[in-house]
Amino acid sequence: MEESPITTILVPVDGSKNAYKALEYAEKLGLGTNATIDVLHVVDTHCEAEIDLSPFEGAVYRGTDVQALPLLPSFLHARAILDEACRYAAEKGMGAQGIIAFGDVPVMIVSVASSGAYSIIVMGTRGQSNFPATHLGHVSELVAETAPCPVLLAR
Repeated sequence: MEESPITTILVPVDGSKNAYKALEYAEKLGLGTNATIDVLHVVDTHCEAEIDLSPFEGAVYRGTDVQALPLLPSFLHARAILDEACRYAAEKGMGAQGIIAFGDVPVMIVSVASSGAYSIIVMGTRGQSNFPATHLGHVSELVAETAPCPVLLAR
């Protein structure tokens, strides 16, 4: 089997420690290949209670479009997580584009990966959840099972 070069890396982030570890792994994978890194945060439209987010279900905002989102608390929170991750990537010498998507978290990660022709997804094994540390994260497990490209799980 012929190996494909890593040219595009998708890194889903939620502000957790493992998300930053995933960014570090993405940096190492991208070194020497000039791979582009996209940092993705998904707003779970099924958990947010401040307003009805169903009109945003399935929407994806990239780059400067992220700044045009309404100034609602869940959007501001998403932008803060994304801005911090992109700032962290820049400090490490990586250029990263921010993406915000709306919907079911694992479904939207796979959807963005499918539409972007990514070489690999690099994500934390566990994010910000209340499940015991002995379990593989629900989101990372579903993404690994359904992604259109290889998935590297960082912990």
